[in-house]
Amino acid sequence: MSRKARLRARSGETDGALADIDDAIALATEVGNAPTLVFATLRRALLDPRRVEEAERCFAEHAGRLSQADAMEARFELWRVTKSRGHLDEAARLLRGFLDPLPEETRRRSLLLVPRHRAIATAAGWELPAESG
Repeated sequence: MSRKARLRARSGETDGALADIDDAIALATEVGNAPTLVFATLRRALLDPRRVEEAERCFAEHAGRLSQADAMEARFELWRVTKSRGHLDEAARLLRGFLDPLPEETRRRSLLLVPRHRAIATAAGWELPAESG
């Protein structure tokens, strides 16, 4: 979502935010930018729950063109939109796949310092590492 759309949404200007998101969707479609299209469609569904099925279809259509990090975030956003545990479980699986090869201290810092990683882990019920001094 653009900064302008985010600010509009936070200030209660939902119609303006949706218009900005629709512009982003149109542009992403025109240039073939799958990540922007998927995330804009998800943000629109967060603001307009009638668009949830559309967001799920968009993700399904473009998932193969997303990086692992984008797929993880999109799955987490799909969970936020749908509350379908399967999306959260897949986001957590992708996060685990990212974290597992890392040294333990790097894993710990990632879960503590990367907001999206922390949010996924918390929502999935993981025990978070303790913060050190």
